[in-house]
Amino acid sequence: MRKLNPVQLEQLRASNRRLRLGFLVAIGIVVLGIALMIILDSELLGIGGATVASFVIVIALGANQGVMKALQLGPHDARAILAQDRQRRRGKPGLSPTVRANLLLAGGLVSLVVLVIAAAYIYQHAGKTVEEGAPTDPWLTTSFIAGFISLIATPTLLLQSQAARHPVRR
Repeated sequence: MRKLNPVQLEQLRASNRRLRLGFLVAIGIVVLGIALMIILDSELLGIGGATVASFVIVIALGANQGVMKALQLGPHDARAILAQDRQRRRGKPGLSPTVRANLLLAGGLVSLVVLVIAAAYIYQHAGKTVEEGAPTDPWLTTSFIAGFISLIATPTLLLQSQAARHPVRR
C-alpha cells in the first residue's frame, strides 16, 4: 500500500466526504420524489427525482475518480488507506470480522423479511381490478419500492456476510 503525504491524504478524505455527501443527497432526492409521488399521485415526480439523483451520483463519482487518478490510486488502495487513517484517528480498531459478519447477516435477514412482506402485499393486490381514475394505493407503491430495495439489498448483505466470515487471503 502506498503512503500519502498529509496534503494528499486530506485530498482523498475530502473527496471521500464529497462522494458520501453526494450519495446522501441522491438518496434524499429519491425519497422526496417518492414521497411527493405518493402524496400527489403523479409518477412524473418519482421519475424526475430518480433522474436528478442519477446525475448527482455521476457527478460525485466523476469528481472522486479524478482525485483518485491524480493520486494514482485504485479503489482498493484508496479504501485501504482511508480505513487505516480512520483507525489511526479513532485510536481503536474497527469491528472484528465475526462481529461484522453477524451484523451483515442480521441486516440481510431483516431485508429478507421486508422482501417477503412486500411481495405478499403486492401479490395480494396484483389481480384486483381498479376503477379508472381511482387514487392509487400508497401502500402498494410503498411495498413495491421496499420490495425492490430489499431484492437488491438481501443478496448483497448475505454475500458480504459470507465474505466477511471467510476473508480471502492475499
